[in-house]
Amino acid sequence: MKFIDSDIIIGKALIYSGLDYLSLEQIYQYLNIVSEILPEGYIIDGYGYNAIESF
Repeated sequence: MKFIDSDIIIGKALIYSGLDYLSLEQIYQYLNIVSEILPEGYIIDGYGYNAIESF
């Protein structure tokens, strides 16, 4: 199993959205989209509210 750090995903969401900020709902939507399209064997490490709070 391979892990992708949630901090990287949240950071990329901010960069690629082109927005100054994202709401918690938008971040969760982005994390959900990424988790759905990850190849077999990959999971998001630190996924959840604590990951967003610590970011």
